[in-house]
Amino acid sequence: LRKALYGLKEAPRAWNITLHNQLLDRGFVRHPQEPCVYLHKDNNILLVVFVDDILIVSEQEGVTWFKQQLSSVFATKDLGEVDIFLGLKIIRDRQERTLQITQPQYIDKMLKRFSMENANPVDFPCASGIQVTSEMSPKTDEEKTKMKKVPYRQLVGALMFCSVTCRPDIANVVKELARYAHEPGFGHWQAAKKVSGES
Repeated sequence: LRKALYGLKEAPRAWNITLHNQLLDRGFVRHPQEPCVYLHKDNNILLVVFVDDILIVSEQEGVTWFKQQLSSVFATKDLGEVDIFLGLKIIRDRQERTLQITQPQYIDKMLKRFSMENANPVDFPCASGIQVTSEMSPKTDEEKTKMKKVPYRQLVGALMFCSVTCRPDIANVVKELARYAHEPGFGHWQAAKKVSGES
């Protein structure tokens, strides 16, 4: 293989090897536990790589140096300061020194999938009185049959993804909801909907 053309099944791996070698040549070290993260200690630069999307975390001097290094080898496109990366919306307030990460597109899609488009956001699910207990489990075969038609596991899985990526505040209640995924009751379903913002 002399050249990896876009679309070939070998192309992503070939690109990754090429980019990896170029980064190593410039003094970057791959993080031992996270192969998509590179560190450059001399210039104090952290890179997050996803195929051909690269998020640069550094002071302006380090960002400028890295962009020059990369553009000397590859055709690059500078998208400026990050606002969306891999579906994550990143809101940075330099004055207040805060950073918010959210996934509005994913959350909207999730709410639409479960017919909850009119849901209202819940800031603190645990403080909202959401309690999950074994008493909510179905008591009769009829209840069990009805609950098999409810997409409880899918909703809990979607909420779990949110808790890992952008909503750590819902992690505890989602963990409790997941405990009853084998036999959820109507109360569990209502609690999962409440976490989603539907009351």
